[in-house]
Amino acid sequence: MNAQVAKRLLPNMPDDLFHLYMEPMIREHGWPFYSLDSPTTMPWWQLFDCHPLRTISELLWERHEIQFSMAVFHRYSQQQIRGLVATHTLGTDTLYATIPNTKTRFRQAREFIATTGRMPVPIVLMKDRRTPTIAELRILDGNHRLAAMASFSNAADCSVDCWIGCPR
Repeated sequence: MNAQVAKRLLPNMPDDLFHLYMEPMIREHGWPFYSLDSPTTMPWWQLFDCHPLRTISELLWERHEIQFSMAVFHRYSQQQIRGLVATHTLGTDTLYATIPNTKTRFRQAREFIATTGRMPVPIVLMKDRRTPTIAELRILDGNHRLAAMASFSNAADCSVDCWIGCPR
């Protein structure tokens, strides 16, 4: 039932993306929204990168393959990637160390990338509403996978399969 309500509220989201991105989060966190005007509560506020449900609902989605570069990400997304890399490769005590299963998620993604040369599943990004450039991509899903990619010295040689949500 929760997934049906979510799908109705996210009409622009392709089915493949909905199954990849939304369904696992709904199973883990439930679905608290009954309309686009429902308040965005924790943990959904964090899962939507501090955007309201209405913003996510209005995104137009496209599948892309982009060259990995920290420069394409919004500064907050860069901070998340760098924080996860520092936590898991340098042992730095950051706030990212408190994320549930963070070490396992990072390690599994890194092992998969080392073995296959690609991400296990597409990353979910959105263009920042305030800027029209690709250099303002915000991470909705895939922080650990992107951090794992960034931890390799040849990361700039890799491409990233992703869904990108664009504001209307």
